[in-house]
Amino acid sequence: MSHNKTKVNAQTPDRNGVVSQSLADLSDVSAGSPSAGEVLAYSGGAWANIPATSATGGLINIGKGESNAYTNSGATTITTNDDVYFYDSTTPATLNGITGATINYVPSTNWVSSVELPAGDYVMWVRFGCEFSSTGYFGFAVYDSGNTQQSSYAMIGADTTSYHFPPSVLQFRVAPTSTTTYKIRCVVASGTDSVVNQGNTPSEFSQWTILKV
Repeated sequence: MSHNKTKVNAQTPDRNGVVSQSLADLSDVSAGSPSAGEVLAYSGGAWANIPATSATGGLINIGKGESNAYTNSGATTITTNDDVYFYDSTTPATLNGITGATINYVPSTNWVSSVELPAGDYVMWVRFGCEFSSTGYFGFAVYDSGNTQQSSYAMIGADTTSYHFPPSVLQFRVAPTSTTTYKIRCVVASGTDSVVNQGNTPSEFSQWTILKV
């Protein structure tokens, strides 16, 4: 019949010339079997259905107040130019909510040493807690794996007047164009206690949150 000679995305018109189309009929859509609350995202040359939570980019949140001695992190000192570590016993696959990211650990521990992020746009929040042997300060910032400082710094301690009272929580936005490893490193310090005397303070009072936006 003449009304079947024309097709739109493989769909033929009915006897009234009406062509019914579903989303999956489009050539660049691979929607599979969508579920309530899912959204479309473009990947690999086609639009596909994904959970709405994945569309936000994902979240990594390291540190939930657990107790673990800082001596277990492998650190030998905690002062200027030292990397600092964050404790979280959450299963890595569960902890990592950003596709393509890698959470790096001190071998055989639950202490996180760095996070490798794929190209994208991210916001980070960092807080760090440590013990002091005298009145002093501890400033920290985001660095890359080449020890280049990537952010401004935050600072804790009883004597931060020389640094114009910086915030105690670091907030930072970064948009790497290729996969980049980030870590937290001490910028400047005075009066910090030894690693042995840090006890559980770094594990209980430190947190590193990364949101892909």
